Amino acid sequence: MAAALVGGVAAVWAVVEGAKVLINGAGEVIETYNERTSRQTGRFNLTVGVPQPGDVLLYREKIRPAPVVLGYQKHEYKYKCKRNEVITYVEARDNWDDGTGGSPKITSGGPGQNHVIVTVTSQFSRGFDFTVSVHGKKG
Repeated sequence: MAAALVGGVAAVWAVVEGAKVLINGAGEVIETYNERTSRQTGRFNLTVGVPQPGDVLLYREKIRPAPVVLGYQKHEYKYKCKRNEVITYVEARDNWDDGTGGSPKITSGGPGQNHVIVTVTSQFSRGFDFTVSVHGKKG
């Protein structure tokens, strides 16, 4: 296990059923990364939060930028909630299964907040093909 600081709150990385999970102080899973699945499928997916009954799709964007020769391609998927919306679950899905996709991470906001920025960075001299979905509650 390793400690982390997420949004100013202490959290711990642990391994549960073969997946690395980030658990906050309340015992809630706030991020998962299944390294074994990524190796087997060649996909670099990221899921943060937990889907809940009554969630709706708030935002979805699919981007497939061209590669940057001798460099890295980067894109920020940004969503700011409308009034009375709250994010519960964020998924960045790698649409390539050959291990050449990018690396996703949440750089701001996320579940429990009213905004999220997911940044995807390609491998060197490659592009990527990701779909980012944001789910939440409308109040």
